[in-house]
Amino acid sequence: MTPTRRELLFTLPVIASAVQRTAASPAKSWKPKVGILCRYTDANIEFAAAEGFKSLELNAGARSRLDAAAVTDEEIEKIKGSIARAGLEVSALGISVNHTAPDAAERTRINTYVAKVIELAGKMGVPYIATMSGNMPGRRFPEQVDEIVRVYNEKYFALCQQHKVRILWEPYPEGANIATGPIGYDALFKAFGNSAYVGIQWDPSHFVRQFMDPVQCMHDYIDKI
Repeated sequence: MTPTRRELLFTLPVIASAVQRTAASPAKSWKPKVGILCRYTDANIEFAAAEGFKSLELNAGARSRLDAAAVTDEEIEKIKGSIARAGLEVSALGISVNHTAPDAAERTRINTYVAKVIELAGKMGVPYIATMSGNMPGRRFPEQVDEIVRVYNEKYFALCQQHKVRILWEPYPEGANIATGPIGYDALFKAFGNSAYVGIQWDPSHFVRQFMDPVQCMHDYIDKI
């Protein structure tokens, strides 16, 4: 339908005002840093730099070069230097464990090690720990939420505050994890009281394979990613 002269005269000032506002406040550009997930080795650092990557998520599991229970401060400084000389930065340290493992001895071992990973991240200037929430198979969902919150508050958050590190959940559905989508996210964020020390590592592939819309998830939880 063709607009009338009256409609055009009414609309043009509105459009002009919008254009002026846009010109006065241009949208901020987003410049993502493309990176890779790997273990720290000299060869991996060389490869990442040669291929033009800018960012790394490094595995911080036991028996890796970033074994948080074994790596020394001297080794940490050498690793930081190697990464910096390559023009790279570390966005996250990855650790795939069950923070609420049902076996008490296993849980203590895991919680102690993750605490050391948080300390390691602080020494390296890495802002995030990439992990899963934890779970307890066979237990009621609310019980699992409560236990995850208790463990994080008791074992991790004081160190997160001290070292300026945030714990991010990857939505991996086959892992020790209830933070795989909106149901888990809503329950956990509510139970944590919107703590600054937990968030989402947004991985669209894991949402797609759970038949979820990754873009909608991004919109819904943008302040947690």
